Order: sequence, then structure tokens, then C-alpha cells
Amino acid sequence: MPLMKPNIRWNASLLKSQKLACTLRIRRCVGEKSGRRLSLMRPEISVLMSVYNGERYLSEAVESILRQTFSDFEYIIFDDGSTDRSWDILTKYAGQDQRIRLFRNATNLGLTKTLNKGLTLARGTYIARQDADDISLSERFAQQVAYMEAHPSVALVSTGVQYIHEHASQQWVDMPPHDPLMLRWLLLFWNPIKHSTVLWRRELVTSRVGHYNPSFVYAQDYDLWVRMAEHLSIATLPLVLVTMRWHDEAISVANITPQDAFGIQIIRHQLRRYFPHTYFTEQEVTQLRCIPQQKDGYHSTYLWQLTSSQLEQAGRLYFQLWKQFRKVEGVSKNDPQRWVLLHHKIEQDLVALLRYCKHRKWLRSGARLIRLYLQSSPQRAGSFGAMLLRRFWSSVPRSECV
Repeated sequence: MPLMKPNIRWNASLLKSQKLACTLRIRRCVGEKSGRRLSLMRPEISVLMSVYNGERYLSEAVESILRQTFSDFEYIIFDDGSTDRSWDILTKYAGQDQRIRLFRNATNLGLTKTLNKGLTLARGTYIARQDADDISLSERFAQQVAYMEAHPSVALVSTGVQYIHEHASQQWVDMPPHDPLMLRWLLLFWNPIKHSTVLWRRELVTSRVGHYNPSFVYAQDYDLWVRMAEHLSIATLPLVLVTMRWHDEAISVANITPQDAFGIQIIRHQLRRYFPHTYFTEQEVTQLRCIPQQKDGYHSTYLWQLTSSQLEQAGRLYFQLWKQFRKVEGVSKNDPQRWVLLHHKIEQDLVALLRYCKHRKWLRSGARLIRLYLQSSPQRAGSFGAMLLRRFWSSVPRSECV
């Protein structure tokens, strides 16, 4: 199955300004002269990649960066103590393209510390990330730089992802929401921004947020996005510009349990913004994460472990959080498009939970979830509330509606 290609018409709409188009053409020409860059010129992008025993997919990953149509970048690559052929592969490419700055850790430092070393060496206006088993489509940097220059208030931009399973022909797309406030809401439960898709303003983020938290061995990207979102604006391009492999050796697959442990710390930190005087246990946070629909399997895996009373408790916290989120972030009917967008997401989650309750024959729990939602959002008790009650309670025995 062919990979999804970026929508070039969207790129054209970004380049309406003749000045911007001219600037981008000049920058591309600077980087395209035989793969060389002038040492005294600051590159537009610093691409960071850490490699640990990644020989299997490494060549494809490196070549996907070197073939970018936007070529004004430096490519900072660390071999993090590999014991396979990764170093030999990297030295071959470094000898062919002077944009590559190759380093080797004496011992394995891990992803977080290695990326922080790369950030201290970076000189670019922007930072881009690339993992050793992912593929960036050739227009990725051109699209992202164009977006950032057209939106100077945005600190970070990510893209959609196409996943490929290593043992099957199955492919699927994950597209984070474009709305910044919707991203803030989803970050309360999991990380919707994939590490290999980001491009951010180096000096702005360093001065306002800093680097990766060295205490986070896993989920270091999730922690950084959350801290960015608290102080800066982040966005998503509605394009698939990165292909990611889903295989057993991938960090997100091989370390699901440690990732969850660090993720719970990050969620607990965020909850303090909305409930400053409440302490949430690990169990409460784990149960809360089961409520919103997710695409990474967490929802279905952990939801089945809850009892009906635990589901109701998690639902109560979810709708309380939704009420506080609207209050703290200033979500109101004065912004009708965003108001409807966010409520639509909450109601999607609620409908999915009601289907689950019917499947488990937890009809009373389903009825209570409806009440909890309408109590948190009484303004939605009109047509949506009536429709929901009719559809759900039509199959609920009267004895269960008490």
C-alpha cells in the first residue's frame, strides 16, 4: 500500500505571501549546493536523532532526512553506545554529507540525556526530532517551516502520523487535533503528539520552558509538551508527514509499563492546575485515563479492569475536570466554534462509555454517567440530553433507572 502524500495545495495556501515564498527558496538553495552549508551561517533547523542498536531501520531514517526538499539544516546524530553496526552506518553517511554532525557516547546514556546534549549543541532557529526507526516524508520540513513562519505566535508544530505494523500490511493514521485548546485537553490523559513529528522554536522554548527533564527516563517528550502548553502555543498540521513503525523494539511498545508510570506523574502534575488543593492517587489517575476514547489501546485494555463503581467514580472525576477546565481555560459560549468542538469530544466519550455499560449490563452506571455529565454541563441538557436519555433509557428496565 503506498504511503500517504502531503497535500501540496495546503502548502501553496501557506505561501501566499511572495516575501515568504522568496525567503524559503533562498534558504533551500543555501542548503542544496552539493549537500554543503557555510560553517559561519546558522542553519534554519537542527535535527536531533539518538541511535541505540538501530541498524535495522537506520538507513531509511537517515536518508528520509537527507532527502528533505527543505535542505537548510544541520543533522546532529548521537550513537548512544550501540553494540551493533549502527556506528558504521552513521559514519558512512557522515562522510557523504557535511550537514551531519556525528557524536558517540562512551556509554549508553539513554534518550533523555542524549537529547539534552544535542540541544546544547544545536544552532538552528528550529529544533526537529527524528527517531532511528521512523521516516519523514520529503516535504515535512518545508511544510512545517512554512507554517511556523506564517504563525509566529506558535512555539511548536506537530503533524499526523501513518503507522505501519512490521508483521502485517496493516496501516493506520493518527491525526492529533488542530485546535490548541483541544490539544491541552487531550494532554491531560495521554500524549497525542508523536516525538518524531515535532518542530519547535529553539530559543523561545529554551528560554521559557528549558530542555527535557533529566529525571524522566521515559515519557520525556510528553513532559516537555505539557510544559510547553502551559506557557506557549502549540499546534498541529492537518497532514501526514511522518511514517512510524509499530514493532516490538520500539520504545513506546517495549516500555509500556514504565511509560505509564511516568505518564501518571505528568497527569498528576497537570491536575494540580485545576484542583490545586486535591491530591490524586495513582489508582484515581489510572482510572481517569480510562474515560476518554484513545487510539493507543489504553482505553480498551484498562477499562475492562474497572468495576462498575470504579467506572462511576472515574466518570465523576472526568466531568468535574471538564467543568474546571472550562473555568480555568476560559471556554465559553462567546467562542461558539470551540465550545461546540470541545463538547462534541466529551459527548463522544460519553456515548462510547454508554455502549460499554450496555455491553457489560451496567445500566444503572450508564444512567448515572448521563446525570453526571448533565450536572457538569446543564446547558447541554436540551436536545442532546433528551436524545441521549431517550436512546439509552429506551433499553433500560424501570427498576434500573432509580
